Amino acid sequence: MIFLESPKTASRQERDSDQLVLSTAWKIVQDADYQAVTMDAVAISAKISKNALYHKWPDRAMLVTAAFAKYDQKAVSLRVPNGGHLERDFSQLFAALLPEINELSRPKFAGLVTERLEDVPVNQILSIGPGKDFQSVLMCILKRADKRHQIQLNQLSDNVLNLPALLLVNQIILGKHVTKKDLDQLITEILLPVYTASKIKWI
Repeated sequence: MIFLESPKTASRQERDSDQLVLSTAWKIVQDADYQAVTMDAVAISAKISKNALYHKWPDRAMLVTAAFAKYDQKAVSLRVPNGGHLERDFSQLFAALLPEINELSRPKFAGLVTERLEDVPVNQILSIGPGKDFQSVLMCILKRADKRHQIQLNQLSDNVLNLPALLLVNQIILGKHVTKKDLDQLITEILLPVYTASKIKWI
């Protein structure tokens, strides 16, 4: 799941201007918090017109997300796990996202995810780094599980396909520190029963 759109080719001056904007927004977050970021303040500090700022980043959630991806070491770049079993693949995927989840759960970032949800689907919230997006990784996992006859992929509704992202985003919104054990519990108590139920032929 990627927060950001693919960057277009830009001149060096544009890149320098973009970097100044992102570093300005990031400094405000670090000195205060996400709620302290305003587009007016960023435009003034970065010496850029508000029109140019809004053209590149339509709102502060997108702006701070871009800054997070550039400057925060907890931003995750996903790879497709290959544990040989649906439970292990889910566990590896969730473990990879754990640092990012806990970082975004900090009070400093309160409101960022909920504001971002106004513009993008829930399955585009996680994995801010430049790796594979969450949805494509999830679908690779599920296709492999389908080939192993652990699930029946064509029986899964969109609601079920969105469930992993929804559970993880909910952990961020709750604002509590999450452990790997917490995430593994979500897998064993919720995800596995729901996904493996797709093999049942309902009459």
